[in-house]
Amino acid sequence: MYHYVRPHTDFANNKSVLPLDVFCWQLDFFSKTGSIIHPAELFKPGFQPEPNQYLLTFDDGLIDHYTYVFPELQQRGLSGLFFLNGKNFAEQRLLNVHRLHYLLANCTAKALESACLNLLEKYPLVPAYKQRFEASVYEGLQQEEVISDIKARLNFFVSPQDQDSILEQLLYQFGIDENAIMQNFYINQTQAAAMQQAGMYFGAHGYSHYVMSNLAAPAQQSDIDQSIHFLQQWLPENQPLSFCYPYGYHNSYDEFCTSYLQQKTACAFAVENRSLNEADWNNNRWALPRIDCNRFLPD
Repeated sequence: MYHYVRPHTDFANNKSVLPLDVFCWQLDFFSKTGSIIHPAELFKPGFQPEPNQYLLTFDDGLIDHYTYVFPELQQRGLSGLFFLNGKNFAEQRLLNVHRLHYLLANCTAKALESACLNLLEKYPLVPAYKQRFEASVYEGLQQEEVISDIKARLNFFVSPQDQDSILEQLLYQFGIDENAIMQNFYINQTQAAAMQQAGMYFGAHGYSHYVMSNLAAPAQQSDIDQSIHFLQQWLPENQPLSFCYPYGYHNSYDEFCTSYLQQKTACAFAVENRSLNEADWNNNRWALPRIDCNRFLPD
């Protein structure tokens, strides 16, 4: 599972950035020790995962995937599975998760914490959300406690609507120009079509990148439908449909979400840092595990 892949680290405090040279090392290592499979393999009748097979997945439709990832894959004759949202493209605004990344990269953690606490007096945490996620999010990440706390509060503990308002106000307070960032942050339709033409596959990642289990069932259904509709309109020649849960923790989606996706997609991916096995594929195809790329680094 990949997010940002770039030759420079301009996102301080962001554990989702993988240096490009490490990405290239990973591709070479995977190819030497096993095989990197094409996403098309997943959708063939009778497919079963085997040891030392690797599937490359990329979340959020970031410009990194076109500028840096795509050329490396093409050079090696490889393909990946890329998951897109929709709201960011339709409304020409950053997804909230990326708004927060920019804030953390451009503000001191203490200043951001103070601003967050002031705003949370107006937008209180939702007790049920806090109880659901408090013990599980951002475990094992080597980052400052204050950063983990900010991310947990803004990504998981407030309602999606309040999340929108809080992050808009924080961007304004810290003088971050969202329109300028949008000019070169996500891939555009032309770039995605070129990638598709070259054999890359695309899946849906939720329209708004909200935590699915923090939405009522009708809102989950609407978000999934919008995400799929956007993808089908943007890339009408797209291949069999897969889905990737925003954030991907086991408690970031629920039984309704999984059952609805079974009607709409061929499979769905979560985040669980272990290898996929036959039992996952045969019995739990709408909660497939993925390993964070930053957990697999050269010595």
